[in-house]
Amino acid sequence: MRRLRARHGLLLAVSIVALVGAALLWRRPVPDVAPPSAAVRLGNEGCGRCHAQTMAAWGVSEHAQHMAPPSPEFVKGDFEGDNVYAFEGTRSRMFREGPAWRMEYTDPDGRTEVHDIVYALGSSRHQVYLSAEPDGRLQVLPTYWNSEEGRWRDAREGTVDGPSPTPTDAPQYWRNYGRTFNRHCMECHSSFPEKNFDATSYRYASEFDPTISCEACHGPSRGHEERWRAAPAGHDSGGTSTGLLSLGALELEPSIGICAACHALKRTYAAGFVPGDEFYDFFAPDVWDAKFFQVDGRVATLAYRFAEYMQNGCFQRSERKMDCSWCHPPHDLVSTRGRTVVESNAICTSCHLGHKTRLGAHTHHRPESEGSRCVSCHMPAVKLKIRMTVRDHTIGSPLPELTRRFGVPNACTGCHEDQPVAWAEEYVTAWYGQTEHYRSYRARLVERAETLDAVFAGRPPPVDVLISWLDDLEASLVERASAAKFLVKAPKSQAARDALLRHRKDPHPLVRFNVVGALANFPDTRYAIYEALADERRIVRVAAFESLWVNEPAIM
Repeated sequence: MRRLRARHGLLLAVSIVALVGAALLWRRPVPDVAPPSAAVRLGNEGCGRCHAQTMAAWGVSEHAQHMAPPSPEFVKGDFEGDNVYAFEGTRSRMFREGPAWRMEYTDPDGRTEVHDIVYALGSSRHQVYLSAEPDGRLQVLPTYWNSEEGRWRDAREGTVDGPSPTPTDAPQYWRNYGRTFNRHCMECHSSFPEKNFDATSYRYASEFDPTISCEACHGPSRGHEERWRAAPAGHDSGGTSTGLLSLGALELEPSIGICAACHALKRTYAAGFVPGDEFYDFFAPDVWDAKFFQVDGRVATLAYRFAEYMQNGCFQRSERKMDCSWCHPPHDLVSTRGRTVVESNAICTSCHLGHKTRLGAHTHHRPESEGSRCVSCHMPAVKLKIRMTVRDHTIGSPLPELTRRFGVPNACTGCHEDQPVAWAEEYVTAWYGQTEHYRSYRARLVERAETLDAVFAGRPPPVDVLISWLDDLEASLVERASAAKFLVKAPKSQAARDALLRHRKDPHPLVRFNVVGALANFPDTRYAIYEALADERRIVRVAAFESLWVNEPAIM
């Protein structure tokens, strides 16, 4: 008994020392910083003094037209006349009164209030409206304009999960913290936000730029301007030393990280990210799970583009730098929308030259038809659960077999809505089924769907398949990180434990992050988690700290 107590006392002491050390280690290399102050920023007008042509392109982009006080030029919703929208016991009336734009809302309990709109947010698919509360909160009002449908909708029909209508005491009720712009939305829906929340008075004094500004992507630029004006030849390298970041100077994944800071479903581990910072010191992007993804790896609801894009072959195998800006020029952001088939396809056929000269033979559609537009089959429009349509960024190929077996959408019957899945499957097999590329692609996608279907349903995962994903350094980042994450479901598997230990020093921090989180469920892995406390990337250090803090008894 004395030996047992002594052993437990020693373990407790070691654990306390380790946790205290972890608290210091995970913060040491990268301090948590506030957003750069206005003193080091020029603002959009300052950039425009020299870059007028670029500013003109940016000025009509969705980044510039992102958020603004209401005006006839910016508001998309119908506020003319008497617009009333009722939804399951609630009632909204949108109207203008002099210079004010207003929404009158009757909640499920029968309370009616009129709210002044201070900002409209969104320009292409949805537009939501914000009101200002006396305590500084900006609240997202409950009724929004669906631009794709050209009509009003209740938030419960779109982005809000939960019972319908939303109870007034639920976090996602429009007055409560789940719908507070300052709390949830500022980091991505504005530039250089400062929440300025006072925990004593429980008030916000937030400051932000409502556009997605030049400096949100290029970094604070006053140093760039000062150096440019001081240099005799007026030349600047575009490096980070002047406070100006050139996306073209970055390697592939850091370049994508500039966009992923907003366009990724993720956990945020530190504030103050500035373009040029190490992405994985601030963010841990989510990988496959049942809530946000289909079993073929595509999104099921709004999960943004990062996890899809990191799966596609253009990113993984192209010799060119296929970052986001390859398809979306970084200032006007236009890609294929509004372009002819030839113009749209030029983005793809600059690499896939053979398909340009033999387009009809490849697509089996008339060359000028929508069926021969590359994105129609390889990036089809997917209807999400939240009444929004987005293009699939996995850049895969139609596989109607997965629709038949697992109910996931496919490009063929997404376009030919009057035809059954069997019809599409027959044509795809006849056209492409004998090629080695198709057979390899089908085998990989079927294995993925069968594996994710089991994991998402809570069935025992195929450990050997997950280990093969994790071990394959040529596989997609999302597949490898997800494999590590899912192996936690096999805590009695020695093979799973050995595979996770092999990859505790994996080349990619997102894989290491998920490995460390999974190791906490396996016995005798504490030493490996302790090692991760000194990892070069913050997200891995935090994962180790969380594993030791939450799961210490499991890894003794």
